[in-house]
Amino acid sequence: MNENDENAAPALDRLKSGGKSRKGCELTAVHGKTILAIEDEGMLRVYLQMMLGESGYKVIMAADGREAIQRYMENRSEIGLVLLDMGLPEMSGEEVLSTIVRVNPGAKVVAVSGSVEPDVQASVLKIGAADYLGKPYLAEEPLRKVDNLLH
Repeated sequence: MNENDENAAPALDRLKSGGKSRKGCELTAVHGKTILAIEDEGMLRVYLQMMLGESGYKVIMAADGREAIQRYMENRSEIGLVLLDMGLPEMSGEEVLSTIVRVNPGAKVVAVSGSVEPDVQASVLKIGAADYLGKPYLAEEPLRKVDNLLH
């Protein structure tokens, strides 16, 4: 287990214990909307799948850049939003983001990165990301971003 997996563990435990991590949040998922979540860290993939799925979203997962592009191309007509980890194996997050916005200029993509460099956020927004989420994040932050962009 690496550092990111360890950071996700407490949030995953709270989610398993009845979703207490979302206490006080006014988040209303649109049932049937599909999210493509691209994350190379195993525990974070499990967490995102559970959190988004329990909130009514259909979730398609990808673990690396090449798989992300494949899943997007196969399902682009139903994908409402993409959560994209920028630090991926096989293909960089920037390459994945560029490909998605080239195929679909109106795609809603949330770029997720552990980088604290302000240039990273500016760069992904310039390429075409709709929003940015820094790591580590609070348990409900990915759902809040999804909810805000899809409503």
